[in-house]
Amino acid sequence: MHAGNCGQSGSHARSRWRNLLLNAQPDDTSNLVFPSDSSRVMRLRENERDTGAAAGDPLYIALHGGGSTAASINDNQWKGMVSYYFNGHDRPGLWIAPRGMSDTFNLHTIDISYPMYDLLIESMLVSRNIDPDRVFVPGFSAGGDGVYQIAAHMPDRFAAANMSAGHSNGVSLQNAFNLPMVLQVGDRDTAFNRHIHTVRRYQDLIAHNPDGDYRVSVHDDSGHNGFPDGPGNPSQIKANPVAWAAGNDNSLTTREAGAVNLVHNRRRQLFANSIFWNPATGADLRRGTPGQHILGEQALASPHELFYWVGYDSVRLTTSMALSFRENASALTIELESGTTPADLFFSIAPSMTTPGTPVQLVVNGQSVNLGPRVARLSTMMATIAERSDPSAMAFSRVSLDTVPGDEASDWERAQ
Repeated sequence: MHAGNCGQSGSHARSRWRNLLLNAQPDDTSNLVFPSDSSRVMRLRENERDTGAAAGDPLYIALHGGGSTAASINDNQWKGMVSYYFNGHDRPGLWIAPRGMSDTFNLHTIDISYPMYDLLIESMLVSRNIDPDRVFVPGFSAGGDGVYQIAAHMPDRFAAANMSAGHSNGVSLQNAFNLPMVLQVGDRDTAFNRHIHTVRRYQDLIAHNPDGDYRVSVHDDSGHNGFPDGPGNPSQIKANPVAWAAGNDNSLTTREAGAVNLVHNRRRQLFANSIFWNPATGADLRRGTPGQHILGEQALASPHELFYWVGYDSVRLTTSMALSFRENASALTIELESGTTPADLFFSIAPSMTTPGTPVQLVVNGQSVNLGPRVARLSTMMATIAERSDPSAMAFSRVSLDTVPGDEASDWERAQ
């Protein structure tokens, strides 16, 4: 581990942030520029209600509509999105509306978008009063398309997501196992079969995780536009959307529709007891970018493929993993079920999971190994914060599949 930058001040981080955001735009916008490649630019608009709360305010990354159309139309959609989820309520927070990075159907999720979202979140964490466990992503139309993709590719950054009037375009939502999601659509939004497709994706989520925090609202007598997911007014929705989609029930009920009102009280569960990870649904350009550009010129941590409290360094896997942990009076048990497990797969152990000194047991595809007690290491704590520029990501120990039983320093820890 490189310890030379451990004493960097908050003012240094804020100075680096000012170099990333170019605030001299004449139209009250900002540019987020990728440090190692100035051709990578994400244009931003913002609104804010800052409470100054010690724990920080929520951050909403609001994705506009448009897509495969003229740049001027996408620009107008972007301009409107900065207030779309901001108006109609008085909840605190910072609203950032990024301009899609292309003028294609996937304008919010071209490959470079994902590391730019990492960079955006990390930059806000070090420069503004933001709670890292209350970052949300709402989006409408093409922005809804983006929400589906972001939920699948990087769910561990977010507390909850609201998808309105979008289409998933075939992406698997298995990785969104722990991400609270609200799906909204008009009952007459028949283009691309969005109205039925939205219900089907809700059913997919529930089938994968019956206890998941998911909701679908099919708004009555509404097309692609017109339902109040932005302002936050009550709306007439289908009382039983699954039965409605099957043609069996058209009864109605009245429920809250505002995206912010529906998600604002959720918190990210970075160290959730159970996670499901399909690394094939990932974003290759994210590797090595989180945490590398905010805290200093010299990296505090090596790049990894990270997902919640798990990671590895090898070539991207294509085999899904089901992981869980449980603690009892004698040990912390981490269980993994996977067809292929790389030797460098590692597991972060955070204070919310157990206390330092607790013995750790690994159970991999039914085979158990006792690793003995794990001690807290400053190098591990610093590295896990630096990887995401995220204090909530701090872990005091890491163990891997090649950890020597009884050795209180894993190979991963010795390498830092």
